[in-house]
Amino acid sequence: NTEILIDRAMRAEEAALAIRGITNSEGAEADWGEATVCVIGTNGFSETYSGSHCSLSTSVLAGDGTEMERDYEYTSAVYGDDMMSPEEVGRGAGEKAIKRLNPRKIESTQVPIVYDPRVSCGIIGHLSNAINGSSISRETSFLKNKMGQKIFPENITIYDEPHRLRGLRSKPFDDEGDENKKRKVVENGVLTTWILDLR
Repeated sequence: NTEILIDRAMRAEEAALAIRGITNSEGAEADWGEATVCVIGTNGFSETYSGSHCSLSTSVLAGDGTEMERDYEYTSAVYGDDMMSPEEVGRGAGEKAIKRLNPRKIESTQVPIVYDPRVSCGIIGHLSNAINGSSISRETSFLKNKMGQKIFPENITIYDEPHRLRGLRSKPFDDEGDENKKRKVVENGVLTTWILDLR
């Protein structure tokens, strides 16, 4: 209910503002919703499923004057119990903003890279766009000639897994009423499939 959402947002913002060095807040947001999807096709397909989602986020500023930095934290899930607590969200936002203060430039060098989870999700997004059938058919993808070739290190295998229990994007069938199932998109670094629609 509304009171739960307000309480989550207030607790997240209060936890962020309690971090030493945080000077202002851009607020916190909490939401919940549910949707029902029904797909009916001329091929006789007719199915329906429902799902819920909830999220919580906050954004704060650290420092003052011309030395201010902003950062945020968020959590989202199908079930509210699976989200980070409001206090974790607030502390995460505050600590990330503080870490941005007083940046320093490093000399050019070659080093191992460890991606923040927010950035690593973007890598998968770029991959899915690049192996989308529309991009391949238009020949606009940088991976258009890479089927069956190594595009990641051998220790990387990436699954399309639409039936994950409590998964944010899990669903029993795709938007065209076609069967969906777990499959390997990348296996041991090798690209194994395009993401295609019926067209």
